[in-house]
Amino acid sequence: MTSALPLESLVDPVSGIVRAVAPVEHPTGAPPRYTAMTADVADARRLGAWPADRVSLGTTFGDPRGAWIAAVAEAVERYCGNRLPPPGHPQEPRRA
Repeated sequence: MTSALPLESLVDPVSGIVRAVAPVEHPTGAPPRYTAMTADVADARRLGAWPADRVSLGTTFGDPRGAWIAAVAEAVERYCGNRLPPPGHPQEPRRA
């Protein structure tokens, strides 16, 4: 049986679904423990004409690792969630 790859394997500046993850500057007026990370999402347009969001945000209160995980998970959702089956495919949406 195979095991899952670590979440870090999704982050690579050249070939990753996530190109980079970086901390966000603390916004004025935000609670002191507010922690945010942004993830740069790979460009999925070569896979279809439907553009995915290119940036995602993960937030926590005082947990940088949790914010990192949230940003990467959101990036993967944005990258993968925009794929639509082509017209004529059995799983093609029936209506918008």
